[in-house]
Amino acid sequence: MEKINIAIIGFGFMGKVYNSAVNNLNDYYPDIPEVQISSVLVSKNKSNSEIKKIKKRYGFSLVTSEIEDLLNDSTIDAFYIASPNNFHFEQVKLAIKHNKHVLCEKPMGMNVNETSKMLRMSSNKPGLVCNMVFEYRYIPAISEIKK
Repeated sequence: MEKINIAIIGFGFMGKVYNSAVNNLNDYYPDIPEVQISSVLVSKNKSNSEIKKIKKRYGFSLVTSEIEDLLNDSTIDAFYIASPNNFHFEQVKLAIKHNKHVLCEKPMGMNVNETSKMLRMSSNKPGLVCNMVFEYRYIPAISEIKK
C-alpha cells in the first residue's frame, strides 16, 4: 500500500489531535506509506461558514455533516472515530459494513453489549483492521499518576 486515505469522524479536540499526529507521522516513521486525511465529518450543528473555515484552515478535500458522503467514498480506506461516545457503536457498525478500517477512540461502546457486537462484526471481516485507541496508556506521567 503506497497511500492510506483516512476520514476523521468528529472534529472536536481528539479529531484535531489525531490530525496533528498524522501530519507528523513521517518524522517518526519515515518508511511507512503516506497517510493522508482527506475528509472530516463534523456535527450537523456546524454552519456553512464554520465548515468553510475548517476546510480552508486544514486543507481537507471534504468537510461534511453527512456520514453517507464518507461511507460511499471508495477512496477512503479508514475511519478515525473521535465523535462523542454515544455515536461510536453506530459509526463503527457503518464503517465495518462499508469495508472501512477503523480506529475508534475509547470507549468503543456505551456498554458491554455494544462492544461485544462490534467485536463480532469485526471478526466477520478478517481483512479489516478494527482497533481502539489507548492514547495515553503508557505515557510515563500517566503511569506515575496511577502509582
